Amino acid sequence: MSTTLPARSTARSSSFLGTSIFGASSALRVHLMKAFGAIGCVVGAVLGLVILKVVGLIVVGLVGAVAGVFVGSATAASFSRRALDIVRSSVTAFEAEPAEEPRLFNLVESLSVVAGVSMPRVSVTAPEASPSGAMNVMVLVDPAGASDAEIVVTADLARGMSRIALEGVVATSMARIKSGHLEAQVEAAALTIEGPWFVTKRVRERIVHEANAAVDMFDIDVRACGYTRFPPGLAEAYEAMDAATTVTSAAPESCDSLWLASPRPTNGSRNDATAATSGSTVGQRDGERVTLAERIALLREI
Repeated sequence: MSTTLPARSTARSSSFLGTSIFGASSALRVHLMKAFGAIGCVVGAVLGLVILKVVGLIVVGLVGAVAGVFVGSATAASFSRRALDIVRSSVTAFEAEPAEEPRLFNLVESLSVVAGVSMPRVSVTAPEASPSGAMNVMVLVDPAGASDAEIVVTADLARGMSRIALEGVVATSMARIKSGHLEAQVEAAALTIEGPWFVTKRVRERIVHEANAAVDMFDIDVRACGYTRFPPGLAEAYEAMDAATTVTSAAPESCDSLWLASPRPTNGSRNDATAATSGSTVGQRDGERVTLAERIALLREI
């Protein structure tokens, strides 16, 4: 992010031998444990065969596999600790102060209590990164669990919506933080941005797909309405976004799934940044993206 400030809390902090090494359960961790474990097993088996003959092949091979699994897990944990900073550095925004956005801060503070999450940072996209009237919001969390979450809004979303509509958007952001899916999405975005040598393009694409396919934005909307107890407020917010524009260049395409709605210009209706899954409460098309209009229709039925 153009202005990267240190995290304010460690509410989800983890120890070196806890979450940061062995508890960082993710597709990346599983892949690296398998890959490094296999490499360690082969290298260990070869060394064991050369040094200790047949018995060494088995014993040293197993030792090599265990060492490879540990190295893979540690490598994944190290990347997870950097993932949030990698994504933040790609976003053109600045951290806002309560005096600059008092209404937004008031809603974020109150709804974070309702949702049971730590107060996230609040940032606003730079004027040059979003066209006039753009309304969208990005949500970030730390896959390693050590830093605060962050809500990044376009300036016109914060100032152009009614309080009740803005409350719905903030509630949706809290529901995303609470869902437990954003960690994998942020990690997947960081993988795409940095493209580390230890993860092939094919594996990166699979991790990105799995991270985004696991999210059901219909259910996120329903959870958000549970926080506000007023579905029409969120419907009003989506109507305002659909009538305006959700387009912004504040972040690279790899971060699209982190926005509430697609930040890319389209010829037709603007889509959610995340595809709905087959477990949704309405009859959406599995594997396809859903439009803001479809989400509004769901909210009108609640």
